[in-house]
Amino acid sequence: MTDPLDAAERLARRVRDALTAAGLRVVDPGPDEEPAGGGAQVRVDTWNRHFFGLAPEVVVTWWTGPQLRADTVAAMMRNDLEHPSARRSGGTHAAMCTALLAVLTSAGFTVREHDNGMVPFNLHVLAGPTDG
Repeated sequence: MTDPLDAAERLARRVRDALTAAGLRVVDPGPDEEPAGGGAQVRVDTWNRHFFGLAPEVVVTWWTGPQLRADTVAAMMRNDLEHPSARRSGGTHAAMCTALLAVLTSAGFTVREHDNGMVPFNLHVLAGPTDG
């Protein structure tokens, strides 16, 4: 029997490979769980496993560059939702969510927008392409 965590880690590696093959930058988390630069982050999320007994999930998140992130956080802290950085960040995340979904779907993955309202632009990868 396959361990669900091992299966999720293998799927995450396949997702990273597919995104890299498409020419996208794949980033790892930095010391504070945020990547140092912008790009696609692919991770195995075990939150639901620990609290609800569900299988680990493969999640794809787009990270903007550090300067846009910092400007957006500063605007949000001021509750300035109309600041150009906030609009630019939101537009970038929406566009990249759509693009990542298209790239992964075209590579044969089963993927959908994540249903977690706290992270509206994350993708949930359900399965990889079948080998054939």
